[in-house]
Amino acid sequence: MKKDNLKEFVAENKNAFDEIEPSADIFGKIQSQLGLEEEKEMPKAKIISFKYWRAAAAVLVLLVGLWAFFQEKRKVENPVVEIKQPLKPEIIPSIDSAIVHRPSENIASRNRHSTTKKANKRTLEPAIVVEDKDDSQVVASIENWRSDLNPSNSASVRLSAVLASGKQSDLSVSDMETLANTMNNDESSNVRLAALDVLSRQTNQAEVKSLILQSVAKQDDPIVQMELLSQLSPEEASTVKKQLVDITQNPLSIDAVRNQAYAALLRSKSNF
Repeated sequence: MKKDNLKEFVAENKNAFDEIEPSADIFGKIQSQLGLEEEKEMPKAKIISFKYWRAAAAVLVLLVGLWAFFQEKRKVENPVVEIKQPLKPEIIPSIDSAIVHRPSENIASRNRHSTTKKANKRTLEPAIVVEDKDDSQVVASIENWRSDLNPSNSASVRLSAVLASGKQSDLSVSDMETLANTMNNDESSNVRLAALDVLSRQTNQAEVKSLILQSVAKQDDPIVQMELLSQLSPEEASTVKKQLVDITQNPLSIDAVRNQAYAALLRSKSNF
């Protein structure tokens, strides 16, 4: 019988094989090939617990509620008193100077035309209604009213001077010419109107009538023009018919003045 060398080798070295163990790598490969590899545990997903969030939210709501409570309590204990500023009273100036009729207020906002094409432009002033001064208040200026009409003086001083002249019983021709010059050339519409009023009271004098009719052509203040034209009698309108027609045809005349000129022409009962 043939000798089996392999079996003999195994029998002789059996004990040595029992003590030898494969390395970890070889053992792992063997296990993987035999399907005996241990299953690796997958990492577990972190589960968020909302109980802590609920507690935090409850604490936050509690703090907000306490803050609102103390704020309301503070308002009740220390109420804020709102102090309203007192309204400033409106001051209505009282002017105690005499003036004549008051034309429409909207005329003061229009541009003044100049029939004589004066280079100097003046600001229209709305006419104001005022009261006469007592005699005791104007006596001191009756003698000096001519010098007070100086253009360098203020409008109020010039207005007082015109009113003072009206307190005189009789005006000389020189006085009337001075007032006529003021009526035609003063920078203030109110002063002009006052001069026209003083002259109009002297209608029994032929000199005054002539000065007023001359002003129809010279006057360049729309407010005074309207008042002047409205005072013309039919006879006076017939006398200055040509000047009235010139006013109606003047492109610089405002509508209100032109209408007054037409009305004066109609009163004159003349063909134009």
